[in-house]
Amino acid sequence: MVLGIAVVTVLTVLVLLLLRLTGVERADAGTVIPAAGDVDGRTVTVQVPVGAIELTVGDSVESVSADASSDGEDHAAPRSGGLVPVRISFDARSAPAGLLGVLGGTPLPTSLTLVAGDERHELPAPYAVSGPGTTSGTARSYYVAVDDADGTRLEVTYDGVAQSVDVDSGELDPGRAAALYDVPDQIPSADCPATGWEPAGTQLRLTCSTAGPQLTAYDPELGWAEDGRAWLVAGLDLSLQAVQLPVDGTPVAYLPRGAAEVELTLDGEAAARTVRADASGGLGVWDVPAGSSGALTVSVTQGLEKADDGASGPRDRSVTLTRTLG
Repeated sequence: MVLGIAVVTVLTVLVLLLLRLTGVERADAGTVIPAAGDVDGRTVTVQVPVGAIELTVGDSVESVSADASSDGEDHAAPRSGGLVPVRISFDARSAPAGLLGVLGGTPLPTSLTLVAGDERHELPAPYAVSGPGTTSGTARSYYVAVDDADGTRLEVTYDGVAQSVDVDSGELDPGRAAALYDVPDQIPSADCPATGWEPAGTQLRLTCSTAGPQLTAYDPELGWAEDGRAWLVAGLDLSLQAVQLPVDGTPVAYLPRGAAEVELTLDGEAAARTVRADASGGLGVWDVPAGSSGALTVSVTQGLEKADDGASGPRDRSVTLTRTLG
C-alpha cells in the first residue's frame, strides 16, 4: 500500500516537472482561452428576444497547442479536468428580434455560463447593448478550463430566464422561452372585411388590416410569460372613409368627423399591456394559455356628419361599430 502511494506520488511529480520543463502550466478552472480559429462540435441555435445565438460546443480536450490559441502559447487543462471548446456567434436580424421591434422596449444583455458540477464560469457576452439596439462582431471561439468536464452544460440567460444546452448531446432545453421558437420574421397580417359589422345594416367604406395574433414568450415590459402561459400580440390599423346607417329602413351616408376611439378586446378581456392606442387603431398584448389564440374584437366609436343635408335623419350622430375578427 505504501509502495503504491509512493509510485503515484512520483508519477505526479514527474508530470508536474514535465509540464514546467516544457513551459506549460495547467490552467485554473474558469480560465477562458481565446482560440486562434473556429472550433468543432455540436451546434445549436438559441433564440433570445433580441435575436439568435449560435453555439458550437465540442468535446473537452486535455491541452491546446500554441497554434490553436490566440495568444500563441500552449495551454494544459486543470488536473482531472478539461478544456471545453465553445464558439459563439449572434444574429440580431433573426426572429424574434422583429417582434421586439414591434413591441418596443430596450434590449437587455444575455449572459453565457458554462456549468460543470458546482462550477459556474462566465463566458464573454454574445453581443453588446448600444442604446436602443445591439452590436455584435464576428463569431468568436474559446477554450474554457473546468475541473470536471463530465455533465457540463451551457446556460443562456436573458432577463432572469435561463435556457440550457447539454454539452455532451447538444440538446436544448428552452424552458419558459419555448414560445420564442415559433415567432416568425414578421408578425402575420390580414385585411379586415368591410361587412359583418354591428349594428346590423351598417355599410362601411374602410381600409383595415390586422396584425397577429402572434404568440411569444417575452414582452419587453411585462417580461417572461409564466409556465404554461404565453403573450399573445394582436392589433389593428383602420381608416374609416364613409358609413351608411339605416334611417327608417333607408341607408343614409355619413362621413367621419373627428378622431375615432378604438378599443380592442380578446375574448372580452382588455389587454395586459396596450402598446399603441390611437385614432387609427391599436396594438395590445394579452396573457393567454400557451398554444391558444382567442377571438379579437374591435370596437370603433366615431363621430359622424351627414354627407347630404337633404337626406333624412339627424345631421350629426355618433356610432359604435363592433366586429369580432377571429
